[in-house]
Amino acid sequence: AIEWFKQQQSGIAGLILSSPCLGLQLKPNKFLDWISKGLNVLAPSMRFESGITPDKATRNKEVIEMDINDSLYITKVSVRWYQEMLKALKSAMEPTDAFLNIPLFVMQAGTDWLVDKKMVVKWFNQLASHNKTYREWEGLYHEIFNEPEREDVFKAARAFAEQYMT
Repeated sequence: AIEWFKQQQSGIAGLILSSPCLGLQLKPNKFLDWISKGLNVLAPSMRFESGITPDKATRNKEVIEMDINDSLYITKVSVRWYQEMLKALKSAMEPTDAFLNIPLFVMQAGTDWLVDKKMVVKWFNQLASHNKTYREWEGLYHEIFNEPEREDVFKAARAFAEQYMT
């Protein structure tokens, strides 16, 4: 989303990011990380378990049940996907003034098993912006819009949208 925004920012009145992936909690071990560089050339479609499971994304039992039964739920990622994600993370952390005049609301899960919230805070703090807001949702998992407290999350997003995007 961040890379897309940097390229498409014209005509956007404001931006809400939900637990943006700016760093990983579930990292491959150092050997797999190292070997993935070579595999990206030799076997880019080779897939590995990601460690991402529905119960790490949300506490909402209904959503977990739907995800468990969803044949499209991704549990394995390709070496190429991983390497491209690392490249995007590095690019997202580079200083930019793309957000300077766009109202930005970053909502971060307080208990995020997927995204490294320290990296989100680091990115947010170094971001050049005239109008940025950060809110951490204590106790909520990564998919804050699916959590049992989602009505409060939707209210916060709506209040931001009504304030800056109408």
